[in-house]
Amino acid sequence: MTVKQITSDTADEKIKQLYETAFPEDEQIPWKDLMRLVEEMPLDFTAYYDGEEFIGFTIVYPRKSINRFWYFAVCEKLRGKGYGQKILTQMIGQFFVPLFLFLQQLTTIGAIFYPI
Repeated sequence: MTVKQITSDTADEKIKQLYETAFPEDEQIPWKDLMRLVEEMPLDFTAYYDGEEFIGFTIVYPRKSINRFWYFAVCEKLRGKGYGQKILTQMIGQFFVPLFLFLQQLTTIGAIFYPI
């Protein structure tokens, strides 16, 4: 798995499409505003690839005391194949302070990951 740091200039249509389909509209920041925030804030916007195939992306707001996951999505056709677990494992290794992630399925659940 390879990673690519994303800016407003390098965010392509695949990333935008996944963003717009993976999250309910009321949980989305309008794309134009999100791209502005990516440039203005110290956000870690990362895309993940298996070879040339786009897997998904994460957007994390890193802070000294806790890192906040804003968005985490894997392409629908690749879900259930272990990619999400690989991304989370990599993120836990990358951010040494606690990670805060809301996991949503039928209900919203908060989770905090501490490095081992």
